[in-house]
Amino acid sequence: EGDLNMLVAAQLRHHLIDAGAKVHMTRWDDRRVAHENQPSREEEIGARVRKAVDTRSHLFISLHHTDGDLSGSRVTVLVWPKDSQGSEQPIERGLGECLATEIEKRVYHTQSAQTVEDKNLVVASCDIPSAAIQFGCLQNREFDKWVSQWGAHRVEARAAYDGIVRFWGEHGAELVAVRTKL
Repeated sequence: EGDLNMLVAAQLRHHLIDAGAKVHMTRWDDRRVAHENQPSREEEIGARVRKAVDTRSHLFISLHHTDGDLSGSRVTVLVWPKDSQGSEQPIERGLGECLATEIEKRVYHTQSAQTVEDKNLVVASCDIPSAAIQFGCLQNREFDKWVSQWGAHRVEARAAYDGIVRFWGEHGAELVAVRTKL
């Protein structure tokens, strides 16, 4: 699972850099980012978020392949549209919708993509507009067969890239305003 996430992340980075973006990876492999010997999940996610904050990133995107629901295959994008003060941050809904729509066009699924407002640590602990993309469940045989094909990680990365480009086109001014405020 970790290696697949890293392949998608590296390919997404490639697309973004080719388009002129400056990309800061929170990690390059499946090793932990937090320097503690046995960091908790909260400490590890906090270390990743700090990297995004320290680099003054416009977006924080986390890529995943889950071990969850076996009954179907669906792209899920997690967002939390509130900042650390509890104020509405509706731009995150737009990010989630753009990502879900574009990823659904290319990535194998049997159920419609969904954007879910979830107080998941990855998205809720970050004031930077953020999303956690769950491409599908590796325990779902059909999805696993699709994602195991040569080049599937490139398809996932291109779909995420298309979602980011669409989001930038539709919400670029808002995104710049949020970054300036932060």
